Amino acid sequence: MTAAADSEIAVRAHVDTLYLGAGGKSPGLYVLDSATWEVALVHRYSPGESIYATCRAEKWVAAGSRGGKIELFHLDCGPEKADGYPRMTMRDAGNQVTAIAATERGSLVVSDTGGVYLWPDPKVDTEDCRTLDTSQQVICALCASQDEVIGLSRKGHLLTWAVPAGDLLSVVSVPRPGAKAALTCLVACTPSESVAYPASDGTLVRFSPKRGTFTQTPAHRGEAYVVMSSGENLYTAS
Repeated sequence: MTAAADSEIAVRAHVDTLYLGAGGKSPGLYVLDSATWEVALVHRYSPGESIYATCRAEKWVAAGSRGGKIELFHLDCGPEKADGYPRMTMRDAGNQVTAIAATERGSLVVSDTGGVYLWPDPKVDTEDCRTLDTSQQVICALCASQDEVIGLSRKGHLLTWAVPAGDLLSVVSVPRPGAKAALTCLVACTPSESVAYPASDGTLVRFSPKRGTFTQTPAHRGEAYVVMSSGENLYTAS
């Protein structure tokens, strides 16, 4: 999920580890070993600089903060000092980061309240940052595949971009996400080649990029924000 307040946590899982973006009194990026339950600090942030989104791809993890800073951490290098790992600042525009995604080929896509940005190969060229067409909408959630990225807007649209070219392929009107849009999850459903998210009316929305159509399934009474995919099953929580 993605944090919407300083006291909440942004979480992304990778194999046997969890990457935790924390706020509150101890903002920072942490890594949790799910086998031993040991927590290690990746990087400590200044008070008020809560981590709102994280994403792992290959041997790096990206983190985006409330203050708009987007950083890439090279976890395979090991810590250089006691409070962190080697890192690069990719962008620092002052706009709150809302979501981060990585494609299967290692491209990095980040959305903030000002736009959506693509790095085709962030480990090789950090300067190659492309601003994507968002049709003047704020994207609150991202989901990436091998050569496409889908973004869900606060107004209720699903936008699809080609990667690494960055072309906007489609804009489809869909049910709005909940009022706390920063908490909304957009996940890939591998067997059906679709993406899913919980809508503001409590339904589970499944969108097929190939067909450009969506279905709605009653799931909750009122708003829901969390959806997880496991094989052919989807799990939601309000």
